[in-house]
Amino acid sequence: ARVESMSLIHQTLYRKENLTGVNLQDYLNRLCQSVMNTYQLNKDRIRFESKIEPLILDVDSVIPLGLIINELLTNSIKHAFPHQKEGIVYIDIQESNEGLQLQVADNGIGIPVKAHKNSRGTFGLEMINTFKRKLKADVTIMGEEGTRVMMLIRNYQKAGMPPEMVA
Repeated sequence: ARVESMSLIHQTLYRKENLTGVNLQDYLNRLCQSVMNTYQLNKDRIRFESKIEPLILDVDSVIPLGLIINELLTNSIKHAFPHQKEGIVYIDIQESNEGLQLQVADNGIGIPVKAHKNSRGTFGLEMINTFKRKLKADVTIMGEEGTRVMMLIRNYQKAGMPPEMVA
């Protein structure tokens, strides 16, 4: 699934014959569809909902963001809805004065606070922590009434804009 996330970025770039940036809405919609196909999900059992601000981001910003979102979506699908439980996975990305606000949430069984604080050592969590540092992001994880991961990303770049122009 991680390789698929990277592949989608490259497909998006080359399909548009525009190597300057990635349309975040288009890319994340395709990523959600790819994750659904990978896990052969029934749309009636688990569905994705999103609210994604129309942004064109630089490839160097989209790659870590896409891998983080892919990991969070995959975790929701694998763990939030056991025993064929139905549910929703929600992605929200909005730009604010502080930076890029990312939220990935599900209405599944939730995650105990201990579980996410003691889950060091997993490749997915290590990857998220590495990219968190690269993106200069603050991460908050809540596990009551489903799982909600919120990130405030400060180091990202819109396509074609110098870094000092971006929050």
